[in-house]
Order: sequence, then structure tokens, then C-alpha cells
Amino acid sequence: APPPASGGTFFSSNPARMLPAGSQQPRMLAGLPYVQDRDAILVAQRVHARKLVSQLNSTPMDQVEERVAMMKELFGDMDPASPPWIEHGFHIDFGCYTSIGSDVYMNSNCTILDCGRVRIGSRCLFATNVQLLGATHPVHYELRNGTKGPEMGAEVTIGDDCWLGSGALILGGVTIGKGCVVGAGSVVTRDVPPFSVVAGNPARVLRTLAEHATPEEIAAHTVPGLADVAP
Repeated sequence: APPPASGGTFFSSNPARMLPAGSQQPRMLAGLPYVQDRDAILVAQRVHARKLVSQLNSTPMDQVEERVAMMKELFGDMDPASPPWIEHGFHIDFGCYTSIGSDVYMNSNCTILDCGRVRIGSRCLFATNVQLLGATHPVHYELRNGTKGPEMGAEVTIGDDCWLGSGALILGGVTIGKGCVVGAGSVVTRDVPPFSVVAGNPARVLRTLAEHATPEEIAAHTVPGLADVAP
């Protein structure tokens, strides 16, 4: 969301407009209407996240230890023994409300709006420009009131072993089950059952996958000489 019109910005609000520190945080995480720039705790968390994300995006990919240290400070939970590999161009609102499993890859320009809690399972692959959008606004313009109205957070959950294609948009309130594939450019507006292939706007289920690969599929995708690559 943009800076509020009536004085200050997200990072420098007018003290006279501030609400009690911490008062908006539980409302945000509960999906209730809240005003982000009037809670000093939320403002401080976003400022801190902006600094860490800027450092992460400007740190060379081969400086692995430095990048892992930044991600440990940024995310609410991650596996330091198998940290996510995040390409440059990454954006996240808070970071502290996002948990990431092990062996996760995010290609360039991925965005996470974690105004609701965001959970990403293990062994997930995000293509370029994937967006997890855990934030929303009132639909009626009088309630939205430009930059002066409330917004709401919404949780997003991505199960283990999911592959999200380039430009996929996952809206707030959505849970994607284990082992799913989301086609490039899809807009996912509702929950996706495990082992589903979905695509389109709005995304719909195109097929259901077997829980386990067949021997023929395993043989077709095995790289000779690299036993650890085989399923």
C-alpha cells in the first residue's frame, strides 16, 4: 500500500495520529481491519525488513554465509541447515510473519505481502515474478477511502513440494496443497487440493497427479551418474 496522504509516511508518521503501539498488529494477523502506519511496532518491522531486503538484493549470490545471516534475521522461521535460495529482486513486507521450509528456491522478482502469516513448505520452487498476496482492502470505495482507510491481512499457505510458474499470483486466504503445480500467469483465488495441476484466471484444476511417480516417470527423469537427483 502507498504512504498515507494525511501526514508522514509508513516510516515517519505524525505522533498525534499514532494508536497504541502493538494495537494494530493482532488485528492484522487476525484478518481484521487495521491501519498499518499508526502502529509503531508495524512501522518499525517494515523499516527493518526494507533494510534487510535491500541488503539481500545487493549482496552477490556467491556470498552465501552473509545472505543466510540476513535471511535468518528477516524471516520468522527458516531452516538454517537448508536455507532458501532467493534470487535478486525479492520483496517482502515484514518477513517476520513468513516461515519457509527447507530446500526452497525463488527465482528473480518474487514478492511476498505477509500482512497475514505466510507459510511456504519444503522443496518448493518459485519461478520469476511469483507473488503471494496476503493483503487486501475494502471493496467499497467509501470504506477504502484512498490511502486513509483500513486494510486487512490474509494468510497464504503453500504446501510441500509445490512448483509455482512464472507470474503466478496467489491471493490472500488461499491454501495450496502438497505437490501442486500452478501454471504460469495463473491467478489463484481459492484453495487448491493436494497433487493438483491448476492454471488460468481464475485458476482451475486441469488434472490430478498420482501421489507417487511411476517407474516409467522416474526412469525418464533420472540423470545418469547423479543418484542424488533421482526421485
